[in-house]
Amino acid sequence: MAVIRPFSCIRPTMENAAVVASRPYDVFSEEEARQAVGRNPHSILTITRPETQFPAGTDPAAPEVYAAAGERLEAWIRQGILEDDREPSYYIYEVSVGAHQQTGLVGCASVDDYWNHQVKAHEAVRTKKLEDRTRHIEACAAQTGPVFLASHSSPEITNTLAHAKLRAPLYSFTSEEGVGHRVWKLSDPAIVASLERKIASLGPVYIADGHHRAFAAARVCEKMRKANPDYTGEEPFNYFLCAVFPEDELQILAYNRVLSDLNGLGTGEFLARVEESFDVRPVGTTAFYPKFKGIFGMYLDG
Repeated sequence: MAVIRPFSCIRPTMENAAVVASRPYDVFSEEEARQAVGRNPHSILTITRPETQFPAGTDPAAPEVYAAAGERLEAWIRQGILEDDREPSYYIYEVSVGAHQQTGLVGCASVDDYWNHQVKAHEAVRTKKLEDRTRHIEACAAQTGPVFLASHSSPEITNTLAHAKLRAPLYSFTSEEGVGHRVWKLSDPAIVASLERKIASLGPVYIADGHHRAFAAARVCEKMRKANPDYTGEEPFNYFLCAVFPEDELQILAYNRVLSDLNGLGTGEFLARVEESFDVRPVGTTAFYPKFKGIFGMYLDG
């Protein structure tokens, strides 16, 4: 079983939520991140991508760059852009894209569960990116983005969250990309305790996105445990921020690759080489979406 527990957090004030919110730090190139921060200096990107606070060409791994992330976080708390919410709570997070909607629970997963494979990973990590997020957590003394987890579905949990969503949300806005975001706070001790027990009965959870964030949190935890040999396991560094969504509400999107050339082959030659390993069939001019494992769609010369 996996532990997902309530937590105390630093979060945007209601009036600042839509301004602070951003897509994940790693979907932006450096130029795109700089442009986004130029349009909105209160985007969380100024913290998650602190190199945007420095001139172009600055080494993003320089110590002063990471230090700037922590300084900006503290400044936003002093300025009232973020507030320190000490009440241990879960948060319900609803995301809407077009007709699709999914509702998850935000809490903190156990680093021990990560090591014991109750939080299951399926991707290798890159050393440079892992080091970046490790140093970022250390500089901020905080985790600034959740790990996206998938769980088995539970009608009981779904019903509990649906009932809680009947109240007015804490946050409600639509991003410039057209994605709807709504958040509710769950702090009633009886509901929180009930949810914690129900989540533990679901079995393992699976990392859908955020392998580097999870591993980085685990590395920081190891360092903190060595520095604090009398740790109890209850300290915040033993956990990492996560958002857990049930499998029956998830939508798996296409993952496309683009080839810039055919390695010197003509179209006919290329298809002939592909046919050495695959059964190739024309499907017309409309986009093709595979429905079964082992089938791929390919677009070539129209």
